[in-house]
Amino acid sequence: MTPPVDPAEFQVHIGLHRDCVTINVAGDLDYTTAHRLRSAADEAWLVEPSSIVLDLATMTFCDSMGIGTLLYILKGSDVRAVRLALAGLGSRPERLLRIAGVLTRFERFPSVTDALSAQGETSHPLEPA
Repeated sequence: MTPPVDPAEFQVHIGLHRDCVTINVAGDLDYTTAHRLRSAADEAWLVEPSSIVLDLATMTFCDSMGIGTLLYILKGSDVRAVRLALAGLGSRPERLLRIAGVLTRFERFPSVTDALSAQGETSHPLEPA
């Protein structure tokens, strides 16, 4: 289980699970931190994965800039034919995505393990997530 994160401390960690990239987002995803998640997605696309799983279980806050960043990753993944899944999406960001009318565009899972299993991946990382 992932320990709680101080909301002021934003972290992004990238992991590789066979041909799937996981990106763990911890802390507040907002206008001051969104560029870091965009950079992580840009880096993930360089390895040409079959899928990307965004682990949002420890994301503590998401504003409109954060939602825009999730849409940027969705669009970029679509263009590259990379499957995108959200794991551990909290009720508040889910509500924001629903209000924005884009929630159904995202494949969602309760956990990274569930997302990886649905994509035929192992839940054991080759690199730390």
